[in-house]
Amino acid sequence: MDKRLCIFQMHDEDGVADEYIICWLKQIKQNGFDIIVAVNGDLNKQSQEHIREYADLLHFRKDTGYDSMAYKEILLNVLGRNKVTSFAECLFLNDTVFGPFVPLKEILDDMRGRLCDFWGLTEQYEIKNFWGEGIDLPFHIQPYFLMVRQKMLGSDRFWEFWEKLDHVDSYDAAVKKFEIAFTDYFLAEGFSCDAFMKSENAADASNSFVDLMDRPAFLVLERGLPVLKKRLFTDEGLINLSMDSMKMYALNMFCFIHRNYKYDLNCIIDYVERVKKINIDFQEEVEFLKDKLIPMKNFKCWQYRFVTKEVYSFLLRNSEIWIYGAGEWARIVINVLSEMGITIIKGIIVSDKADNPNELMSIPVYEFEDIVVDDEDMHVLIAVRENNGIKEKLVENGIENYLEAVI
Repeated sequence: MDKRLCIFQMHDEDGVADEYIICWLKQIKQNGFDIIVAVNGDLNKQSQEHIREYADLLHFRKDTGYDSMAYKEILLNVLGRNKVTSFAECLFLNDTVFGPFVPLKEILDDMRGRLCDFWGLTEQYEIKNFWGEGIDLPFHIQPYFLMVRQKMLGSDRFWEFWEKLDHVDSYDAAVKKFEIAFTDYFLAEGFSCDAFMKSENAADASNSFVDLMDRPAFLVLERGLPVLKKRLFTDEGLINLSMDSMKMYALNMFCFIHRNYKYDLNCIIDYVERVKKINIDFQEEVEFLKDKLIPMKNFKCWQYRFVTKEVYSFLLRNSEIWIYGAGEWARIVINVLSEMGITIIKGIIVSDKADNPNELMSIPVYEFEDIVVDDEDMHVLIAVRENNGIKEKLVENGIENYLEAVI
């Protein structure tokens, strides 16, 4: 077997190498790679010992320059051109993704037959005006997992790229100077690229792999994406697991992975529990879903943020659902409910029809005075962005079975 090199870059504020990192290193080593782990910062003693079980070299550097500067340092200052070019391939991988959910060997075997000079797990098609008018997001291979083959490794162009790569001191600079520039530069130099998972439709930006953050459930459940971005579970506004209950969107993906792959979900859960300082009883959550996976894949993840266990139980136990609100948030809620199979919405309630349509998505809109309230059967999901006395209005009109669809 040809020798292969992996440069794995990581950083952790607490100096911890979580089990998901060890999972990556174990699979990489099993596939015959020499492994260099570049740590931006420091690691505790236990983490260092754990990593050294798989790494041929553990290299520490200042916490600066993100992954690109760590790669540059290893290539130019630690290993050098002669050493690196003795390998048939070099994998650049960072700690920003959980996975792989399928054996790494399957991915490597699939890509072995494809003719290209460098490849990644996913690709991003061009999106016009992504950063503002006239500022586009160019096509690129997403470099959190980036494999470079011998032809490119041994070329002068490859080494010139790294020698000329300026220091990056912000996330935006890292994206523009390395993540995007890498593909641009090497395609312009005549090299070719590919991706394990091709973007579904080059003409439709909503189907491109910027959806790693926007629509991960679609990619995992529908397309078989073998990784999840770590930021999904740690950044505010995404899949925030620090709420009172685990978000159904995240649980849905967890259950799918649990039932279809051999990946140890504790690799994700243990990391989230440590960083977010919460406890996740996964078995209890799985029992809540039982054998049913909720269809949650056609919209952006933030649009499912209102679907908590409390809301899901409310919807399941009530056959007659009304919606309060006729704005854009109500439209999103109705779309999500429809995808979940909840299509019988009795009607939409508003305080004043003067500023609202007679119908929303073919569902009639009513004022309170237009409806006959039967409190036992009438259950209202509040779908407005700001609850300005709406609960009080519902109670005044004899409606006490309600719940908020909170963003």
